[in-house]
Amino acid sequence: MLVLTDVASNKVLHWVLTNSENAVDTVHLIRDTCQTLGISGRLYTDNGSSFAGHLVAGGNVHRFRNAGKNTEGVQPLGICHHLGIKLHFALPGNAQAKIAERTFASLPACH
Repeated sequence: MLVLTDVASNKVLHWVLTNSENAVDTVHLIRDTCQTLGISGRLYTDNGSSFAGHLVAGGNVHRFRNAGKNTEGVQPLGICHHLGIKLHFALPGNAQAKIAERTFASLPACH
């Protein structure tokens, strides 16, 4: 499950069920959320590969994942760059900074 949560209200803005956490579905989630609710000025996320990879974070100045490992010579620009969304990453190991972690903790367990 991929989720975008509003930090101010702690409300889930949009979600999608996927087979895995991946960049393609993350791009679709961001795009669909922007189409429904408008383009946000900022996106706060962890540094997982689905958010920190080229499809989402390409062109962002500060990234933790794959920074400086571009062997193709040209880095593709991600959806956040194209939509004008400023991307901010929580520091690794700082779970309190990730609102989605608290949101998932409050969801009922389905076994």
